[in-house]
Amino acid sequence: MAKKKQIHIKFDVPKIFESYIDEKKIKMVKDNLKKKIAIAEREIKKFLDGDVQVLKKRVLEERKKIEQKLDTLAQTEIKKIKEYICAQKNELAKFQSLVEKKIREKIAKHSKKPVIKATRKKVARKK
Repeated sequence: MAKKKQIHIKFDVPKIFESYIDEKKIKMVKDNLKKKIAIAEREIKKFLDGDVQVLKKRVLEERKKIEQKLDTLAQTEIKKIKEYICAQKNELAKFQSLVEKKIREKIAKHSKKPVIKATRKKVARKK
């Protein structure tokens, strides 16, 4: 079998292109392209900066709304906790007074000594 030789031809496109068009036109096209790219970049930046500002404003508004909701939620929960603590204090005060009352009753009950009547032996009187 005979191997076919492959022919590799390299084309240097820029050189071929430049050879057909004179340098002045190429320079003019390059300058125009640079200007158009710069203008496009400015327009894109302007557009994106506007969008960024709008998004930033929306994010700040949402943040404020979320903070307000969290504050109101926290305040309601704190109020509930305070009410619960107050109710527990009242209940503890009731239990404390009940315990003190029972203690006083026990002390009063034990402090009263049973009255023991002294019995004397009857001694016969001398006549």
